[in-house]
Amino acid sequence: MKVLSVVIVNYNVQYYLEQVLYSVKKASQNLAQNSVEIWVVDNASKDGSVQMVKEKFSDVKLIVNEKNVGFSKANNQAIAQAQGKYILLLNPDTIVQEDTFEKCIAFMETHPDAGGLGVKMIDGKGKYLPESKRGLPTPQVSMYKMLGLHKFFPKSAKFNRYYLGHLSENENHEIEVLSGAFMFMRKEVLDKIGYLDEDFFMYGEDIDLSYRIMQAGYKNYYLSETQILHYKGESTKKSSVNYVMVFYQAMLIFANKHFKNKYSSLFRTFIRTAVYGRAFLAILQRFWAKFGLAVLDILIMLVVVLLVKDYWERNHRWIEGRYPVTFYTVALPAYLSIWSTSLWLAGCYQKKYKVGSIIKGVLTGTMFIAALTFFFKQYAFSRMIILMSTLGVISTITAFRYIKAWIQYKNFKVLENAPVHIGVVASEENYEKTRAKFSHYTQNTVWVGSVMPKTKNQKKYSFIQDWVEVYQVDELIFYAEDVTNQSILNIMEKLKKKNIRFHIVPPHSDYLIGSNSVFTEKDLFHSKIDFEIESIQNKVFKRLTELAITLFILLFFPIFWVIQKQKKYFFYNLWSVLRGKKHLVGYSGSINGKLPKLKQGVLSSADKLSDAVRKNINKEQKFRLDYRYALEYTVSLDIEIVLKNLHKLG
Repeated sequence: MKVLSVVIVNYNVQYYLEQVLYSVKKASQNLAQNSVEIWVVDNASKDGSVQMVKEKFSDVKLIVNEKNVGFSKANNQAIAQAQGKYILLLNPDTIVQEDTFEKCIAFMETHPDAGGLGVKMIDGKGKYLPESKRGLPTPQVSMYKMLGLHKFFPKSAKFNRYYLGHLSENENHEIEVLSGAFMFMRKEVLDKIGYLDEDFFMYGEDIDLSYRIMQAGYKNYYLSETQILHYKGESTKKSSVNYVMVFYQAMLIFANKHFKNKYSSLFRTFIRTAVYGRAFLAILQRFWAKFGLAVLDILIMLVVVLLVKDYWERNHRWIEGRYPVTFYTVALPAYLSIWSTSLWLAGCYQKKYKVGSIIKGVLTGTMFIAALTFFFKQYAFSRMIILMSTLGVISTITAFRYIKAWIQYKNFKVLENAPVHIGVVASEENYEKTRAKFSHYTQNTVWVGSVMPKTKNQKKYSFIQDWVEVYQVDELIFYAEDVTNQSILNIMEKLKKKNIRFHIVPPHSDYLIGSNSVFTEKDLFHSKIDFEIESIQNKVFKRLTELAITLFILLFFPIFWVIQKQKKYFFYNLWSVLRGKKHLVGYSGSINGKLPKLKQGVLSSADKLSDAVRKNINKEQKFRLDYRYALEYTVSLDIEIVLKNLHKLG
């Protein structure tokens, strides 16, 4: 009989799956040989997960489903065949410490009343995840949770019982609900009470199973002496409408199953109402995340213009009386619309931008406003109001951005477009490997060097804290072959207040796993990257530039027709550009899912090179050219390539 059976359900998260399997292997080395079996149940993934497991983890027991049968059913498939004394249900987006299995088994052996055990969890930024320990969602507890009172009283035993906020995260406790990301249980208990309820497709099954463990006379515990990394704690999907609906519908299933006779239908009605209420709030939250900054800018501009208008009207206007109503109904909305649009086109709503973009955007808008007032004189009010408002808008929005940046990031790098400082926890040799492998995937970065924990005593992490402070590190990469998972998690926890982005290079891998998101390959593959070609304003400028160049060439087509090397597709290509079927400049032909999508180009990024050099570049070099093109795109780059290759448009 095995001591432990680890069950992992996977659905299209190959990179996380590979990393968690490596961590499970390392944690198993502290136990007797062949005492741990690992099960992976794949729910019809399309990302190569199954092939990866077969190639790299041949000893893992693999169950491949032809369709997504859900979390509960997939776990049950493995539990039914598992041979371990203990069963661990583990999410693929986790990393376990080397001592996790050893400490969990020791705890269960010394606590025969324990049916289930959870551990301390931190997210991809090193922050403690409150779902590590939870209380039973009774009607009262659920009501406080859905009303958000737990956020206002985080340490309250009454208002935050859902997350057991009154219990210290650094001490062991008896709890009620385990997290589905890590459920360590006795197999004999599961055989007695039954496995996961398959009525729960994704959420709620952990609550139900935890409750049934307690109903059978066993206890659930929280173990603080070891911890795991759980990336999903940062997932933005938790603010999605779909997540809200599925999660609270799961709570409704739980309430109908366990509280139907104990509580009135009023509670179930309350949950149904809360489902739609939270869904509406999720919609508002997503709207605000996308457009909130622009809305605040418009409000700032509105206040500035009204104050300037009022001051000028009362003190300096040469004609007696107040401005007509058309100032409010026509001129003012036009000012705000033009300024906000020009700010957007200037890139002021990207994650990173220069303060100069605010000045550029507002001044561009002001010039457009001035031009319009020349043609529509009936709406031309005092130009001094426009000028003073322009200065007021620039200074006020700039000040607001600095205040926002300091509150959110505790620095102004997001405004100054300062270089990102990247440090690596690795040996000097592996630091150079990491830098060589990933430096071409980063932009505006400075690689500051490598660091390793110096000693095995308690002060070993304070040395890294000091190093991070001295070099002002923004992103920290862990080379997994040089540092233990326990050290990685401890360092992340120590640095959780410094707003650092963490990445891990798994063993024998060519990619980084970052703390951005569980769901997108782009976040896993490399450090944080904002491709310039993906920005909306660059997309707009690229299209307008292509149209302008194409129309100019067609206007003087006899000249350009003569110089073409290949005339056959000259008009076809230009017509395709006008219709939006092609770009004037696209990729060099390399097809790679790690790059933003572009339509086929008449010319390519490789056309920046001379003919002799271009003929000898290989596939990898083409990818590098395409990567740089997407990463550092400017309209001037397209113009440069077109001017250099006007004879190759056919």
